[in-house]
Amino acid sequence: MVWYDRHRACDDGSKHEGRLELITWKGEDEGGEELGFGACNLEECEELREVFETKYGGDEARFFGYWPHGFRWTCCAMTGDMSCGCDHHGTGSKPCCCDFCAMGKPVPDSIFRKNQQACRGLELSRGPDPRSFNPAKAQISEMMRGLFGMDLGEDSDGDSNTAASPFGGLTDLLTMAARMAGRNSPSEAAAFAAAQEAALAHGGGGGSSSSSSNSGSAGMPARSVAKPQAGVQKEEQSSSSTGVAVSSNPCWLHGDNGVIV
Repeated sequence: MVWYDRHRACDDGSKHEGRLELITWKGEDEGGEELGFGACNLEECEELREVFETKYGGDEARFFGYWPHGFRWTCCAMTGDMSCGCDHHGTGSKPCCCDFCAMGKPVPDSIFRKNQQACRGLELSRGPDPRSFNPAKAQISEMMRGLFGMDLGEDSDGDSNTAASPFGGLTDLLTMAARMAGRNSPSEAAAFAAAQEAALAHGGGGGSSSSSSNSGSAGMPARSVAKPQAGVQKEEQSSSSTGVAVSSNPCWLHGDNGVIV
């Protein structure tokens, strides 16, 4: 038994079978931003390392509760703040649940994240997992991915294609919103959490936003963010006044997981 066994289960019924590793090396995220320790931007990563070593005494289990984004699963390179699924594309003991494996297609170049920080040093499969092909799910996945202008994978000629969509710019907007929520920055995450609490207080919502039981909507899990209080970092969970948690990286935008179906 290891401390992260309780975090293996995913929203789609799959389970991570690899190790949950703290990211300590430099690299880039999907948008090209340079990151350091804990998948944090270079300006704040050393401060985050100090928080890990001093406040949490180097205890990875406790630090995960504070900054799950700073960890990665070695089975699929999914970061620790994502609970949507394990997109192993055929290397796991059970069929992969991702859109592309269901469609019987390999992960396209536009999505395969081999050069990103969380993928460093891993031998990741592009699939497809032959156990996963499902004609019904494939039809739904293609329809939903097409609706949002997302990559549909290779066609019969071996060319990757993306459907035209009125929502084509939505993914860029949500990626920008994720950064505004402080995905790579403890200080920005703190400011975002403080702004949300102020909005809740102004709206008469009352209560605290720090409940770890808050869950996201549409498959978007809540995540821990940092909030400074009297000079000390504090664990917080961000949620909106409607009770919908804000995900820094929605599952259907992250890596290979495709659109929610």
